[in-house]
Amino acid sequence: MLLIHTVAAGGGSLCQFDGARFRVGPESAGANPGPACYRRGGPLAVTDCNVMLGKLQPEFFPPVFGPNQDEPLDADAVRARFTEMAAEVEIIDRHFPLAGRACRRLPAHCCREHGQCHQEDLGAARL
Repeated sequence: MLLIHTVAAGGGSLCQFDGARFRVGPESAGANPGPACYRRGGPLAVTDCNVMLGKLQPEFFPPVFGPNQDEPLDADAVRARFTEMAAEVEIIDRHFPLAGRACRRLPAHCCREHGQCHQEDLGAARL
């Protein structure tokens, strides 16, 4: 079961892991810098999810991305960003196994209630 609350889940809606759960929007990458696949250093967005899933295939788009607007969509940047996010989730899960399951708050905020960690430990775990 999922509780879904949609504000404006367009292609630029940011995809983030907040330490306890995955979130989409309501913040937006906008058109500039845009999603990570636009080659302008943008964050992960819904468009990137579609690139990762193969629903958007870079070879079928004109090369109008990047700072000079002459490059294709960047699937490699998307994979790299998702790999970074997966590593962050793994670190959180390894060091704070109840975070996100027991209290639905960031580990740094739930630790005093559940005895799992201290805020300083969260910073050390991300190193």
